[in-house]
Amino acid sequence: MCLGEIGRVESVDADGRVSVRVGARLRDAAALIPGVVPAVGTWVLINSGIVLEELEPERARDALEIRNAWHLQEPMEVAS
Repeated sequence: MCLGEIGRVESVDADGRVSVRVGARLRDAAALIPGVVPAVGTWVLINSGIVLEELEPERARDALEIRNAWHLQEPMEVAS
């Protein structure tokens, strides 16, 4: 089973590919949400190289706290 990862968009190219910072790593992902290309700085949920959804900072913070507590993802903080 694959768990999605939560990260922050670092760059976006003309084809809708995004680089997402997940912990200390950069992940490449495709923005396939119709009509939506996440902006740099947006928090997103990615899985299997696809941006599944954009997340509000509060939701990203809550999810990262749970993941950090259960060691489900490399530690990452959401600044207020």
